Amino acid sequence: MDKFLKNNKIKIFYKHFFFNKQKPTLIFLHGIGGNWTQWKKEIYYFKKKRYNIIAPDLRGAGLSSKPSSKKSYSMNHFINDLDMMIKKEKLNNVILIGHSLGGTIAMYYLINHKSKKVKSLVLLDSPYRFPFKHRSEEHTSELQ
Repeated sequence: MDKFLKNNKIKIFYKHFFFNKQKPTLIFLHGIGGNWTQWKKEIYYFKKKRYNIIAPDLRGAGLSSKPSSKKSYSMNHFINDLDMMIKKEKLNNVILIGHSLGGTIAMYYLINHKSKKVKSLVLLDSPYRFPFKHRSEEHTSELQ
């Protein structure tokens, strides 16, 4: 099912497939220059196994809003989008799967939210630092 999350004036698009309350929800986070479709093969595989799946287009990508301000692309904004999505869908058993920037977002989310809702973290070619630093960014993290 296609859904949108509204975070202030920003809309975040995501695919949501729900099958079974007993299974975890896999959240696939793409890298820079990608969108949710980079996970199509993995989504197809896990849909057949009846896993719950969320695959968003990160802000600035795919069908999500593309704000013009550099401030809109801070790590705080990315992890807030993810947190709002998890809360909106009332998820309690999450596996975060991230590639490149998506993996970095997953790491920062887990460290900064210390969420017991996230059971596992899968990282693919993910840097431990946010690749874009902005002078206006007030984000502090144990990773920096």
